[in-house]
Amino acid sequence: MIVRTAANIGPSRVLYGVRTIASSSTSSTVASSSSSPAASTSRQSSPPRQSSSSSLKSPTAQSQSPPKTHHFVKLVRSTIGLQQVYKDTVRSLGLKRRHSVALVPFNKGFGGMLIKVKELIEVRNVTKQEGLDLLRRTKDRSEGAGVVPTGLAFGGSRSKSVEGEP
Repeated sequence: MIVRTAANIGPSRVLYGVRTIASSSTSSTVASSSSSPAASTSRQSSPPRQSSSSSLKSPTAQSQSPPKTHHFVKLVRSTIGLQQVYKDTVRSLGLKRRHSVALVPFNKGFGGMLIKVKELIEVRNVTKQEGLDLLRRTKDRSEGAGVVPTGLAFGGSRSKSVEGEP
């Protein structure tokens, strides 16, 4: 067993109050000087801990949510100034201009296209129904949707009628 002093520690590390010293032929563990006598015995490696979030979820809760089957893709950067290959890839994904959206299924072909233009797009994994709902919300808005005309025109005509002039 190799015991090293504090001045001559070399390649070692402290793990749970036990200093693990690595030597060229074997590894040995020595209790650190500040640890209790109970810690002086060699520790066996414990199995990895499970995260608390995974233990809280029941198997039925995980199986109730439908699997994600589609990518919801949004073009956030323009293709102006890029090579024609990238422009063609964006067009083949169904994206025509900035902020346009498309719903594409999971498969190798679309996956390769998404990776090719990953700097230009935002991608969300959704179910088919969620994707269709998102598409409907974004594509149903026409120009001027949500604008309510009030009848007021700022800086309107100040000309008076010819007949009513004094």
